[in-house]
Amino acid sequence: MREAVLDEIIETPPTFGVRQPKLPHRCPNSLTASGRASLVAHLREAGMSPMTVAAWIALFTGLRRGEVCGLRWRDVSLDDRMMLVTRSIGEGRGGSSYIKGPKTHRTRDVPIAGQLAGVLSVWYAQCRDEWGLTDGEMFDLYVIGNAEGGFCLPTYITEGWRVLSRGWNLVGTAGRRVTFHDLRHTFATAAIVGGLDVKTVSSILGHSSAAMTLDIYASADPDAKRAAADRIDALIVV
Repeated sequence: MREAVLDEIIETPPTFGVRQPKLPHRCPNSLTASGRASLVAHLREAGMSPMTVAAWIALFTGLRRGEVCGLRWRDVSLDDRMMLVTRSIGEGRGGSSYIKGPKTHRTRDVPIAGQLAGVLSVWYAQCRDEWGLTDGEMFDLYVIGNAEGGFCLPTYITEGWRVLSRGWNLVGTAGRRVTFHDLRHTFATAAIVGGLDVKTVSSILGHSSAAMTLDIYASADPDAKRAAADRIDALIVV
């Protein structure tokens, strides 16, 4: 319609002054506590592979799939238990790929939990030994990549995870099959419900504000709602 105005076909666009309707908010499809335990058990049983390591990272850090693909070993400090998120892998038309910044264009530090540190340590040693490389040669390689310095594509993560999620029958709180991005939702929901500081969770996720984090995840876990109901019973009935 704007082009029609520019071409002088019409004087004003018919949508001028009309407000766009708000899109309905889609509830995060995160895993419950029992679902998280089941996933961790499956990951341990499956062993080490690019796909399972990617899932470990997303579950324990909330990284987006492009950020997982863009993570290099030089960004990971197992001694300090921190990782630096500085890049993401994007995909264009025709199967092309490119390196870009994180979604909010903010470099951020993300803590590495103990279980994830153990996984990454084993994965690092496995890759180094299989490829016959030194620690110095491993420095610039991608965590989910190959010995030649190539990175994994986000579509590989999506397709590989779809197979695992279907095989392990992973269903989230919204009743849908759990996607790889739902692991980010799972991390965030578990962190908020577990009492982590909202600003810290927001910083880890790379959100623009803590309000955004609360708006999405504060009431997304049914276990937390049931626990709240039990507390209300105790508060009202004395």
